[in-house]
Amino acid sequence: MTNNYPWAMTELLASVSGVETVKVLAGAVDLPSFTIDGLARHSGVSRRTVDTVRRRYEEVFERLEAPRPPGRGRPAVCWRLRSDRVDEVLTLVGSLQGLLPASERQAMRTEPDPDLADVLITVAVDSLGQITSYQADDTGTLLSATRDALVAAGFDADGTPLLDATDKPLACKAAFVAGIADLIEAVRSNQQARIDEAQARAFSLAPAAAAHMPADAWLPLSRLVVHAPGTVLCSPLLVRRKFKSTIGTLFPALKVERTAVAPGYVQLTDSRVVRQRSDSLATSVEFVNDDAELQSSVSVPLIFDRLIFVSRNPALAGAAQDHGALFVLKRQARSTQLSLAKAVNRLASGLA
Repeated sequence: MTNNYPWAMTELLASVSGVETVKVLAGAVDLPSFTIDGLARHSGVSRRTVDTVRRRYEEVFERLEAPRPPGRGRPAVCWRLRSDRVDEVLTLVGSLQGLLPASERQAMRTEPDPDLADVLITVAVDSLGQITSYQADDTGTLLSATRDALVAAGFDADGTPLLDATDKPLACKAAFVAGIADLIEAVRSNQQARIDEAQARAFSLAPAAAAHMPADAWLPLSRLVVHAPGTVLCSPLLVRRKFKSTIGTLFPALKVERTAVAPGYVQLTDSRVVRQRSDSLATSVEFVNDDAELQSSVSVPLIFDRLIFVSRNPALAGAAQDHGALFVLKRQARSTQLSLAKAVNRLASGLA
């Protein structure tokens, strides 16, 4: 506490609950800038509570220069979290759950606050959204903040609700967040089987979460799933029958889903991914090594929307792209598997 606090600040701090503190700090993370009144409305607490918390944690806030309004009157004072302290606030918000008095923890369990839970899930999403690399120095800290926020919101480590009253949209978002946290930890462990299992779960959870999340929150998380070094395919593949065994060697989990899609082609899907609906736009994969195979592979109009060529002949790259190929991959057993998986997933998710 600093010397310029009003004399009653100690009493004010004592009157602010841990839950209200969580709401204010989480709301500050959620807003790029705010006035005291604006953050109070956003967080669902009183103006006095926001001002008290802002003073209590004054080192993480910075005051902004507000433009002077037309006419008379003083400009509203705007604030924001300091950019170099956001990670610290995310960790604090996630860990406050364990510091709450027993009475408040019990109240959160027996009478959950859906608005608070939603804010905490947003904090978890923000934590994951700041991850720039699976192996970055701060990734472990951001994962811990994510897990802490999930627990504070009333979910266990895998995103399962701890309360029967949890609504479906919140549960969908929490499960997706937990699934991505699992995937990032799997990538950091460098265990392929674990990566594939976590990636399949994340792909399965993504469609339901997308219905309840804004695009600017969902897309960064989806990129973490798509770019993971896994072998899971989120989209059906359309391949020539004669290449079915070749694809099967690269992706043993693929199963025949449809046979009458185009003359000489079959549609394969990854059995590890649970789909909410049938994807009507499969990704076509063509293995070509000479001009004749290239010409033959572009003769079926059905497959042109998402087209990938795999070849041992680098001289075909330009011609393949002229024929509509979105990716041209060099055929090498291990690198082809991972590169093809990433290419298919980027195209299917719109992140190419």
